[in-house]
Amino acid sequence: MKNKKTAVLITLIFSIGCTMAPKYKTPDTPVARTWGNEDMYTSETEFTAQELDLENFIKDKRILAVINMALSGNRDLRGQLADVEAARALYKVERSKLLPSIYAGGSGGESKSANGAHVESYSAEIGLSAFEIDLFGKNRSLNDSKLQQYLASENAAQSAKISLIAETSLAWITLASDKEMLKIARDTVKSAQESADIAKRRFEAGVTSQLDLYQAQTILHQAKSDVADYTAIVAQDINALELLAGGKIPAELLPENLEKAGEWFGNVSVGLSSEVLFRRPDVRAAEHTLRSANADIGAARAAFFPAISLIAATGLASADLSKLFSDGSSVWSYSGNLNIPIFSAGRNIANLKYSKAKYQSYLAQYDKAVQTAFKEVKDALARRATIYAQIEAQTDLLFTSKQGYNLARMRYDKGIETYLNVLEQQRTFYNAAKSMISAALTEINNRIILYKALGGGSEKNIANNKK
Repeated sequence: MKNKKTAVLITLIFSIGCTMAPKYKTPDTPVARTWGNEDMYTSETEFTAQELDLENFIKDKRILAVINMALSGNRDLRGQLADVEAARALYKVERSKLLPSIYAGGSGGESKSANGAHVESYSAEIGLSAFEIDLFGKNRSLNDSKLQQYLASENAAQSAKISLIAETSLAWITLASDKEMLKIARDTVKSAQESADIAKRRFEAGVTSQLDLYQAQTILHQAKSDVADYTAIVAQDINALELLAGGKIPAELLPENLEKAGEWFGNVSVGLSSEVLFRRPDVRAAEHTLRSANADIGAARAAFFPAISLIAATGLASADLSKLFSDGSSVWSYSGNLNIPIFSAGRNIANLKYSKAKYQSYLAQYDKAVQTAFKEVKDALARRATIYAQIEAQTDLLFTSKQGYNLARMRYDKGIETYLNVLEQQRTFYNAAKSMISAALTEINNRIILYKALGGGSEKNIANNKK
């Protein structure tokens, strides 16, 4: 009889195979299957989006070293990773409810009766505390909800890592471009100072008017102002980069100029299919959140059905402690409580409606995440489709403006050109040089933005680069 009851008990405890959650189905893709206008996005690339990882994307060891500093020292990322650990702990707490809590205990005592007789009693028992038999899958649904929340937080942390890698790379390349801007400003100060000195001597000799002197000094003062401005900007760039890295960055890890910027980052091909978007961790996080909401519906449905709690214990009793585990008498007990929801003032119905509404909200957020990812990739591709033509035109402009400036200087020295024309040509050359740097920065930034938009490559590679 006892064995039969035990078998029934075990069967009840472990008959937790189904839930009342709706069968989950991955939502239909709310974006086109292809990017569209593929001819517009063609360019020379080194590897595909499927091959993308941190190692083949970032080729400069200095940038990788700074990124590794950020992955280990950035305070925002530390907070995100702590949230992952918190979500993991909550999942383990919820998972523990699927199995009974087993306890063991013992007691002993001695008493004296009215006739002077001494009575001793000892007992030891093992059992399980109030355990809800999950007949309708409520606990299993809650466990699945916490699991999906944990996975969502894990993917959110992965997304934060990729964002940090991109932000650090962008900050590093911005520092390089601003240093290049500072160099051009300093070179312009040097040449403008020479021009202003020549104009001053020509004015003092009565060869030119004072207007030529003032015009020559105009570009000098502008360049000096730019030197002061870019000196401050470079210092601020370093501060921003060190904030991302979480500490002081050695000088040897910082860039000097943009001379070899094209070799610092790889160039990736996205391919034709937009399915690559689903590798993005923020999209995966949105889907895990949706799955969690789906499981919550199952828990809300199960609340309408009876709940059975079980308490069971078995052990030994004896009047002699030394004989407790040899000649002790066997004792056992079990009981169950049945809780049937009859009236809850509409609480269960409201909870179910709330769970369904939250599912629809998270479904909209999932669709938005996919659409945002699609837009970010297409924006990056659209920029890449035109940036090389822009760089080519900017290179030609820089060459012709330099030739125009040199020719104007030569004509002025021969007395057949006014200094106003020299000044205009110098300004054109100066602005063309700055625009060339901006175009080069845009091209490299576009690679970094596309890296982030495509999901940043494999998780394993990012983890391996975090020392």
